[in-house]
Parts: sequence; structure tokens; C-alpha cells
Amino acid sequence: MRVTGRLPVPAELGRARLARWSVSADEARAAEGLQRIWSPGAEGHPLPAGDHTVLLVDGELAMTDAPFCLRNYVPFLEAAEGDVLMTGLGLGCLVHGLLGKPEVRSITVLELHAEVLELVGPSCRGPRVELVHADALAWRPPPDRRWDAAMLDVADDRALVERLLARYEPVVDALWPHPDEVPDGPPPPDLERLAARARGLPPSAQ
Repeated sequence: MRVTGRLPVPAELGRARLARWSVSADEARAAEGLQRIWSPGAEGHPLPAGDHTVLLVDGELAMTDAPFCLRNYVPFLEAAEGDVLMTGLGLGCLVHGLLGKPEVRSITVLELHAEVLELVGPSCRGPRVELVHADALAWRPPPDRRWDAAMLDVADDRALVERLLARYEPVVDALWPHPDEVPDGPPPPDLERLAARARGLPPSAQ
């Protein structure tokens, strides 16, 4: 699902910016230590040394293709088949992963920010992909349209996820994530330090 090398980095358009996140060996070791604290059951390296791609919207980290972010999509990617609906394009990582599955017939992506569509969309286009500039809370699906699975990929906001689940439950067979999987509060300080490093700003918690 990694997209480093596929996207034009660096690039900036309006509120959206693509940047390269160069992680040193020392930073990679520090991230591994943080993972043992805030996610002791996680496997693999959360942030390997080398280059990663970052999407920022209004200066805030929207997505990175580092493993600590991509691992959240693996269960959905493994289960998805048929027609798939997504809210949020991000870096296009999940789209690329889904395109690698012949059992996925179509992918409909609702993206709120036109700048993200312009920066990332060209790398995702294909006969199975439909990119829609729309607010997922306001968009009306075409009559009689249904999907087999949906990833409601939004910020860690349980109330928002619950609203999206209620809105799309009538037209989707399998909805992800479950609200109980969404943190009910701010990210832990160690995760916020990683996010702050990615967006090139001082951490909010020292």
C-alpha cells in the first residue's frame, strides 16, 4: 500500500501539501520504543528508517504511508470484495491495495478536499475507480446503488463515525470501523509526537 515514489513530492495546492518524511535510524529506533509503550501488542516496525510520504491538510497530518498508519487498514483490505465505498482518499494507499485484489469490482471514493483529489487522484485513476468530490455527510448515493463494504476513514472522531455509519448502513453490507475501535479522546502523547514530527511542528506534548 505504500505510495512513496508514486506521488509528486514535494507538492502543494491550496490547503493540501505532499511532503517527504525522511526518518533517521535513531528516529526509527525511538519509534520502536514508543510502540512498545502505546501499542505493546503491535507487530513489526512502526516507522522504518528511510523516506515516507506525508499528506497535510491545513497544516495537520492527514495521512502517511508509514507502517504505523497503514496497519490500521489491513483487516479491511483483507476482507474487502465486490463494490467498495470509501470516505477520504488520503494518499491513495488503500485504493492501491484494493486494486491489487481481483475480487474487488469497483471502488467509490468520496473526498472532501478538491486539492487532495488534484494532487493524489491522478495516481489512482482506472476503470474500477470512481473519485467523487463530496462531503460524505451530505452526499446522496445514486438510486438503487449498493456496496458490499465501506471504509469510513475519518479523523479519530467517534461521534462522526457514528453519524456516517447511520447514514450509509442502508446501502452498505459491511461497514468499517466499528465505533468501539475509534478512540474516544485525543491521541496518546507518544502518538502525537510521531504526528508532530511528520508535520514538521514541535510536539504539543513534551
